[in-house]
Parts: sequence; C-alpha cells; structure tokens
Amino acid sequence: MIRFWLSVTLVTVAASAASMEESTTLALPIGALNDQDKQHFKEIFSSFKKDSIKEAHYAHIGGSVFDFNSLEGVSCDTLKTYFDSSDLEMQYYALSAARGVKSCIPKISQSSLLGEALKGERLTIDQLYYIVASASFASSPIDKAEVLKLLNKFAAKETSPSGLSAILATVALVKGATDMELEAFSPLVKKIAEQADEADGIILFFERGAYTTAFAIESIFQYSTAVKKAPALTERQIIKFYNFLYARRRAHQIRTSARLASAFKVLSTNSFMNPVAVYGATASECAGVSGILVTSSRLLHLRLFDILGNQLDANVTVQAGSLVPVAESAIPVGRVGELKRFKQAFESGFYLESSLAELKWTCFIFYLGKCLRWISLKLVLYRVVTITWN
Repeated sequence: MIRFWLSVTLVTVAASAASMEESTTLALPIGALNDQDKQHFKEIFSSFKKDSIKEAHYAHIGGSVFDFNSLEGVSCDTLKTYFDSSDLEMQYYALSAARGVKSCIPKISQSSLLGEALKGERLTIDQLYYIVASASFASSPIDKAEVLKLLNKFAAKETSPSGLSAILATVALVKGATDMELEAFSPLVKKIAEQADEADGIILFFERGAYTTAFAIESIFQYSTAVKKAPALTERQIIKFYNFLYARRRAHQIRTSARLASAFKVLSTNSFMNPVAVYGATASECAGVSGILVTSSRLLHLRLFDILGNQLDANVTVQAGSLVPVAESAIPVGRVGELKRFKQAFESGFYLESSLAELKWTCFIFYLGKCLRWISLKLVLYRVVTITWN
C-alpha cells in the first residue's frame, strides 16, 4: 500500500499569502485539550483550601474557563472582611473570588481608599494592578489620569516580562482611556516578546516558566482587545508560545493551572488570532506531532479543534481551493472540489477524496470561510514534510 504523510497547520489569514520559504519554518500546534486534560483542571480547581482566599481567587479564574462552579463551600462573609482591606493583594483576591460565590457582590464601601493607595511612595506595578482590578470588580471610581500617569512611569523603567505584562493587564482595565492613551503602551508587546527563549524550534517561553508565559500571553491579548488591534506578534510566535503552555497543561499548582486555563481561553476566543489543532481520523494523528496518514484510497480525514478542545466542524464551512504544484515553474492543477462533512453518525470531521493520480510535490489550499483561516497541506511521497498555513 502506498502511504502519504501529511503535516498541517492553521493560522489567521493575512492580506496576502506568505512565501513558501517562510512557510516551511512555521511550527504546528501540537494538540488541543482533551477530556482528561479538562478533568485534571477541574480536580485542581475543586480541591483547593476553601479557607484560602488566594486559592479561591485562582479557583474562580480557572473554573470559569470550563463553566465549572469551583467555589461551593467558600464563605461570602469571610471574603467580605477583606473588601476594604489595606492589604491591596488580599483585597484583590477577595473581590475577585466574590464573583464566583452565589449572592456575594464584590463591593468597596470606602472607595476613597483606592485613591489614597495610588499615592503610595513605594507603589509597585503589581500593587497598581491590584488597585485598578479591584476598582473594576467593585465598579468603584478611580482617577484615570493618575493611573495613566503611574502606568507611563512604570513603562519607562520596567524591563521584566512579568512587570511589562502587569502594565498591559492594567492598561486593559483602565476605564475611559482614549485610543491614543492606550496605544502609547503598544511598544511593550515587542519588548515582552523579544525576551522569550526558543527551544526545539516549536516553543517559546520565558525563563520564569509557565505562569509568567501564560500571564504574558493573556495580558497581550487583553491589551489588544482594549485597543481593538491585533497584537504585534507573528502567527509563528503565537503558536510557539501556545505549544509551551500546552506542554505544561498538567501543572499541579492552582496558581499556575489557573493562569494556563485563562491563557487557553484567551487564545481560543480572542478576535485576532486563534491557533487551531488539526487531527486525523484518530486522536493519535495530530498534525503538529505525528502527521496525518493518507492511504492509497486518497481519503483525507481532518478534524479541527480550538485550543479548549471544542471541535469546529459544526461551526465552519470548509471549501477546497486549488491543487498547486510546489515547483515555481509548474502549472496549478486547479480546483479539486470541497472538503465535505462526514454524514455518518459514527464519523466526525471533514474528508477530501481525490481521483488525481499524482500528488507528489503538491499543496492543497483550503479556505475555512466562517473562521477566516487558511490551511496549507503538502503531500509528499515517502517522506514527512512540515509546512505552514498562510
């Protein structure tokens, strides 16, 4: 039996397709969350110490990603004792956790205390984030001009990925800021990305690990949402950051797990770039790891998943484009038909059946209309090939 191996990647579509030279170096998403991964997260977010306000905060962040009520048994009365605390961090944790406790309304009775805290001589960027986030949770007024002044001050001197991420996360929460005021912080995205380390050609991360990397990605996309512009990151950077986070998905610390879950949700639901994992007919056939097998029957079976493991078949329309020889001098074969959705109840995903006799050195290009994605698929006889999407 003749066998073909297929490597697949997805990215957001640009105005024009990238060159083949660029495409051959793009990493592939190495997987999507499965049921076991989700169960692991739920166990982490349900087994925390119920009397720990800090852990309750992280349990709420993580549990909300999976629509899971993780704060049953947490006392609202206990949280309320910190709503007006002078400890900015504990106040932040309590107000945040209150959002996940039934009939527990996050409220600050002395909102002037937040304004006074802004004037602290030794205020850190983390504390500024706590203040602005607490004001947001409790719908309390805060001096926008003073917050922006402090943010610009921190932006001028902060260099670490965690500090820069905290600045972006805070900027994203500032109410009433103009586009110009928000966009002044856009250079920080590049400053963060430049400090990432790369490994194996498929992952990017920051030296402090999964929490810092997840917080950076989450903050960048939150900021991008606030300014209504795509982040200054390439598709390959986003995929490589995601691959690192995916590899750490079984973390056991609730703090790290919550941040990972939150980053996965942001990557899956943001309006700009959403990595998509491509599988074959079985879970063992992942385009980013093993490639996808196409037998001599030439039946190509693809299943598309978002990062959170939701299959995209029901939400997208997939149409085949052209079958294009890779060689520059070759003539495109032309339209090859449509990727069709399986009709059998026991099957899922899409398939393409081609009667073309020669698939060597060819490239399929498909358009996912509703998701605005391109997939580039290269089939090569007797060898595994990694390619990109444009």
